Amino acid sequence: MAENEEVDIEFNIELSVKVSSIHSVETGIARINSSYLENMGDDIKMVVITFGEKDIVAKLVADRLAPEGVVILRSGDVNSLKVAEGETVTLTPYKKLTEGLKARWMKFKARFKKDEDEEGGD
Repeated sequence: MAENEEVDIEFNIELSVKVSSIHSVETGIARINSSYLENMGDDIKMVVITFGEKDIVAKLVADRLAPEGVVILRSGDVNSLKVAEGETVTLTPYKKLTEGLKARWMKFKARFKKDEDEEGGD
């Protein structure tokens, strides 16, 4: 994760894991609700997903059917991370962030914070 070490902790996003119902040998795909990616454009396509001491690099894919507040991972990635469904992983941009990317990532992160606040207010 040497390329990612310069990213401040403020750019981390924590999401609950859901295991994909797609049974495929292909790994490295992280699906999240498409509403989260509306303002990101194509600048951040890859993320580092971390659980404990383990991490993987995955392609971030928008999915309108993915529930909000979760990241859907293929079983191979779940096994690599040694994470169970419902546990929380951390997503961080894979590449170094320019100032413009930092601003867009913070908007992206704010969307998750807004959803958490709304859930807590019930």
